[in-house]
Amino acid sequence: MQVISSLLNLSSFEFGDSKVKTVFQECQKRVEVMALVHEKLCQSDCLCDVAFRKYICSLAENIFFSYGIDQSRIRLKVDGDNVNLSYTEAVPCGLIVNEILSNALKHAFPDGRSGDIEISIALLESNKVRLTISDNGVGLPPDMDPYTSNSFGLKIIITLAKQLKGKIEITGTTGTRYCLEYEKNSSV
Repeated sequence: MQVISSLLNLSSFEFGDSKVKTVFQECQKRVEVMALVHEKLCQSDCLCDVAFRKYICSLAENIFFSYGIDQSRIRLKVDGDNVNLSYTEAVPCGLIVNEILSNALKHAFPDGRSGDIEISIALLESNKVRLTISDNGVGLPPDMDPYTSNSFGLKIIITLAKQLKGKIEITGTTGTRYCLEYEKNSSV
């Protein structure tokens, strides 16, 4: 995975077009998300589960660093249950977190605005996982329907939620909030 990430990084320098370069860099970050899942699996006692809360903290730290974010300006809070996810759950959930955090860091706090991002994971009594990510930024544009938007990031988020056989609610009037629920260990 690291080799693929490095190749994408090197390839991004081949293009003069900043949009193409950005697409390559975003693909590189997605590969790094998957590589981090592999790293966490190797560090765990059971090679079948990822301690997801701990994984989210590592992932968020990498994303904040890659965007050069001053954490006194945009504060991150990660809380919730210590839920272990299978590899087939951790990868799509990690990619969802990556997309949402990246979008928040790029768009939610323009012009040096400060704010908060909160991530929470819970294992519900019904054996469902609830992953909630919210910010108190500018929110979604008023005329934007996140479920029909042409945004590639939103399409990825919605597709990954479907892959988990889950549902995702996206609201964005005061800040933006994503709430994913799916049945744990469903065959994905």
